[in-house]
Amino acid sequence: MATAHLVTPRVVQPGATMLARLTVLVRECTSRTVYRQLAARLLTLQCAALEDVLILLPGERFTPMQVLRTPPTRVSAPALAGAFWRLEQLRAVGVGDILVRDLPEDRVTRMVRHAQVSWAQRVSRMLEDRRLATLLVFMHALERTATDDILDLLDGLVSTLALRAENKLRSELLRCLGGLDKAAFMLHH
Repeated sequence: MATAHLVTPRVVQPGATMLARLTVLVRECTSRTVYRQLAARLLTLQCAALEDVLILLPGERFTPMQVLRTPPTRVSAPALAGAFWRLEQLRAVGVGDILVRDLPEDRVTRMVRHAQVSWAQRVSRMLEDRRLATLLVFMHALERTATDDILDLLDGLVSTLALRAENKLRSELLRCLGGLDKAAFMLHH
C-alpha cells in the first residue's frame, strides 16, 4: 500500500530488499529498547533470582524453569498442594510486583511464548538484557496462570467432593426408603 502511494507521484523508492532490511533494523532496535527497559526495572537480587531459574541443580533432570512451567494435570488434593508449591516458588523469585503492562502486549506475548517453548539452555544463551526481559515477562505470565490453575483445581476438587457427597446422600436415602417401604407394608397389613 505504501509502495502504491509513492508510485503515483513518481517518487524514487528503495528496492524491496532495502525496505526489508530497514524494517528488520527498526524492529531489532525496538526490541533492544524494550529489553533494555525491562532489564532496567530489575534489582540485582531479582536478576540473580531470574538467572537461578535457568541453572540445572546437581542430581536434577530439569531446570527450575522447566519444572515451574509445567502445570498440574490431575484434579486431586496432591495436585492442588503441588499447584500451591508452584505458585509459592514463582512468587519467591520476587518479580511479581514489577509493572509490565505499559509495554506492547503483542511483544510481551511473543516473548512469553518464546520462553514457554524454549529450553532453558537456549534462553541462557540470549544476550543479558533480552534474557532478563524474557524471564521477567515469562515469570509474570506463569504467576498469573499458576493462580488460575489453583482456582481451576480448587473448583474441580470441590465439584468432585460435592458430587461424591450427593451420591452418598442419595444412596443412603434410597437405603432408608427401602426400610420405610417395608414398615409401611407391615403397617398396612
